[in-house]
Amino acid sequence: MTHIQIHRSTVGGATPNTDTMFEGEIAVNLTDKKLFVKGATGELITLATPQTHGDTDHVTSVNGLTGSVTLKPSGFEFEIISTTLSVVDDTIPSNGGIRLVRDYLGSTQITFNRFDKQGNDLAFAQINLQNNGGTIVGISEDGQKFFHIISPDKQTRTGHSLTIQSNTVTPGKLKFQDTSKIPNDGNPDDGLIAMETFSIGDKVFVHFIPNVAPPTTVGGVSGEILLDKAFSFEGASGNTLGISLDNLSVVSSFNGATGSLQGVSTFNGSTGTVQGVSTFNGVTGTVDTTSLVLPVTGISGAAGITFSDGTFQESAARNGFRYEASSFITGVGKIAIFIDQSSTEFDQIQVATTDADGNNLQTLYQELMNNGGFISVTKGDSSYILATTVRSDPTFDGTVSTAEEEEGVVISGGGFTYYQLQTVFDYDLDGDLNSGDVYVQIIPNNNVGVSTFNGSTGAIDTTSSVLEVAGLSAGVSGITCASGITLSGNIDTTGLIRQRGNAATTHIDFSSAQDVKIKSADDIILDPADSLTISLGNDSADGIKFTGSQTLNFFTAGAKFLTVTDDIGNIVLGDINELTSNSKITISDTNITMTESGGSVVETFDQNYRRHVDVATFTIDATSAIVTGAKTKSLYRVPYNGTLKNFDVKTSATGGFTACVKIAGSDFATPITGSVTGCSLGVAGFTGSSTAFNQATVTGGQFLYLDVFSNVSGSSAAQVFLTFESR
Repeated sequence: MTHIQIHRSTVGGATPNTDTMFEGEIAVNLTDKKLFVKGATGELITLATPQTHGDTDHVTSVNGLTGSVTLKPSGFEFEIISTTLSVVDDTIPSNGGIRLVRDYLGSTQITFNRFDKQGNDLAFAQINLQNNGGTIVGISEDGQKFFHIISPDKQTRTGHSLTIQSNTVTPGKLKFQDTSKIPNDGNPDDGLIAMETFSIGDKVFVHFIPNVAPPTTVGGVSGEILLDKAFSFEGASGNTLGISLDNLSVVSSFNGATGSLQGVSTFNGSTGTVQGVSTFNGVTGTVDTTSLVLPVTGISGAAGITFSDGTFQESAARNGFRYEASSFITGVGKIAIFIDQSSTEFDQIQVATTDADGNNLQTLYQELMNNGGFISVTKGDSSYILATTVRSDPTFDGTVSTAEEEEGVVISGGGFTYYQLQTVFDYDLDGDLNSGDVYVQIIPNNNVGVSTFNGSTGAIDTTSSVLEVAGLSAGVSGITCASGITLSGNIDTTGLIRQRGNAATTHIDFSSAQDVKIKSADDIILDPADSLTISLGNDSADGIKFTGSQTLNFFTAGAKFLTVTDDIGNIVLGDINELTSNSKITISDTNITMTESGGSVVETFDQNYRRHVDVATFTIDATSAIVTGAKTKSLYRVPYNGTLKNFDVKTSATGGFTACVKIAGSDFATPITGSVTGCSLGVAGFTGSSTAFNQATVTGGQFLYLDVFSNVSGSSAAQVFLTFESR
């Protein structure tokens, strides 16, 4: 069976490389459940992505509507038709229009059409706003932008004005204008319109909320009402109204005293309502703070702090990142310091890459590991616990041993990441190292400098040095060495191996006893300028050898025409003529299979195969009509496993003749016993032929015989031919 596999990946987020794909070729990410194809111009096209709509709780209809439903904020619908920085013609030709003007030199205006976009007449609400004041609230369609307008009273004033210029459809409109307190920075104050949040075409949904109308009379008095010193109301009729103090919000007592009270008229130069201090830190009366201990959430000093000894500190000392000292590192915010570890006498620091304040310092520790630098641990009083330099150690092997010096490594374990330094460093055993807060300073080198070379310091001569490197990179001139290059490990290259000068042959010589392994994550392509010859060894024992479960595939013009399994026990030849992936010839340990283009097996060659076609012939001559019954005196022995293919009958007369060929039973002496009908045929004329069989298979060594069922024609002679072929 031939399996077809497309480009595939199990890595989440991975996409196929179109450089390795043909136009129209597909690829799949099994983890992300995405299907891709390479386009006609080399682009990567995503055909299918996972659909999770059916797996989530979701709304299927809104107010009886299905499909694409747009929800709008509540309110009367308007649309911004202009936003300017200067006053323009404020006519609004169509329903539902709003003009915004934000003139930084003068005023802020908003003008509404009397009608909204649905044609609702809003004159009543707008007139109430003009007369009684109120609120206008608008919110945009995306729910983010809004303006909030507090209308003044009905009187037109220089600070605020709210007027309806006409009650007709055109140019009937509502205008709000604020000319007071226009700030120099252009930002609107309370009551102004945040016009910069709106653009032309924005949908705005507006609520007009007038205030409740105030009373039109007081005590039967209408018109302008003034309060004078005699506590009387003078109305238009000149009536005087008596007013009781019980009806007024006045102070009748002070600290429990009534009558004439000695009050404070000013406080620190302030008059009116003054917020004063009645106690200080629980102390009343004359307060002396020199002996007080004041609990505070923080101290802020504009000119620094001067201590009792005269020491002045302008700002707080920065000791480093805060950690909690512990005898064993157990998680984030912890640091453990070990002195003279076991018999090695190495000192060790283990510090979480996240400090006690939640700062993730992994990048800083990584830089310290890669570049070297300085690390110190201090107490809160800035006294040192330890300080040491750190050499770079970018080639950490992943394992920390107590017997080796590790110049700083970043390790993940126990559900968190920590930095470990294991060396001999200076320390100050001033107090307990395993409790309390400490502060860690990490200062990586600002550039990567060479402190040692291959373990050597000072003036270094490389002529006798053996340099262990992770890889070598060379330009087009290559690497030149008088005595050659000896390799004891891997060759890692992302470039090319080029021939030297004009040499006819590029040699790669691995003549040692070691194996040579070429490993590739993708295709290995041989691109010769002429025909390709691969020579393996000089004797019959050499050749191409598989060491595992590999398959060797040969392609031509993108089509696979030969597949060889690891033990050459199965060889598949593709369609050599058409160069398609349809398997035509399959060679295995047990057989050779021929397959047509549609995939059907047409022939199988195995160890028992004998390609023969034979004919068993049965002839009867009688002096009169042939009698019915089995003709076991004329048996035919089948020499091999065969398949019955064709049954032919010829008679001497017409009118009806029926005969069959039977496969004899297991007992040669009594062939009728246990026999089965292989085929039967009735003819009305002289001849007949059939390819229908009751049992088409026959085993080598079995016998066939003729059995006449009926002879209505009275034929005295008949011939029967049974064609079969080997299987």
